[in-house]
Amino acid sequence: MKTKPAHGTRKLLLAGVAGLLVSGIAAHAIAAPDYDRIRKDINVMIGIVKSSFDDSESCKRCSVRISGHYLAEQGVVFDVNPAGTFQNYTIHLEDEMDVLANELGAIPGIVADVLADVRVNMDGKDAYQWEFYTEENWTDMTRETRHKLRETQRSLRELTREMREIEIESIHAEEAERRELENRRSALEKAISETEAEQLAVEQEIAAYAKQKNQEREAKMAERNKERRQRFEQMETIVLNTFCDYSSSMRNIPRDEKISIIMHRDEDSSNIFVFDQDKLQNCDSTKSNVREHALSYAF
Repeated sequence: MKTKPAHGTRKLLLAGVAGLLVSGIAAHAIAAPDYDRIRKDINVMIGIVKSSFDDSESCKRCSVRISGHYLAEQGVVFDVNPAGTFQNYTIHLEDEMDVLANELGAIPGIVADVLADVRVNMDGKDAYQWEFYTEENWTDMTRETRHKLRETQRSLRELTREMREIEIESIHAEEAERRELENRRSALEKAISETEAEQLAVEQEIAAYAKQKNQEREAKMAERNKERRQRFEQMETIVLNTFCDYSSSMRNIPRDEKISIIMHRDEDSSNIFVFDQDKLQNCDSTKSNVREHALSYAF
């Protein structure tokens, strides 16, 4: 036959359960993150990262914009953007300075040709058509080549006008006069054909020159992109090494949470590194590649 527990024993059980609940609540209160201290840790780390670029010999004039955010029960995320420098912009200006003078010098001739082109094409649909060259920037042509192109274009305009005058005169001309006009017409057609061939040769010269300049630009752009990639990698290495060497200053982040670093390459792509705190604090930037201690991916 079962016996009921004594009244005193029941009280002891209830007291024990209550004690466990109270101690659990207290333990949770003690373990709750101190957000103010975490914020101070983040700000200290941001200051350390920024100052690490002041002392860098490998990446002169490099700097970053960095911010940090704490995600409860996940860890800290640092957002790092390479800062632009004045030097990056002067490179492009220097490349274009030598063509600016040529461009300004060519403007009067270009305007005259454009206006003449408009007049010829509005004269009538029977007029000989020619194409004004606008495919490549005028700054990419030598002054002599531009002059040759303008001369052949002017010649074609004059020959075209003369041809149209002959056609108009032929309508009302007598037989003898019409034969003379036909001879002039034949001579003009030959002259137009020769001038068009000359213009084609000049345009081919321009196209070859433009192709060469484009290849030079592409090679220069590839070199610039290579330099940007190297510069970005240098800045990324400095940031990661700094976290490796100084992450112990972040003492108030729960040990089971992560330290994440987002290195922004540009507006559309980033390199992301996610560190366990113990791996980050136990790494040595002078002995190993810090990237090997992280879960890393591009996004």
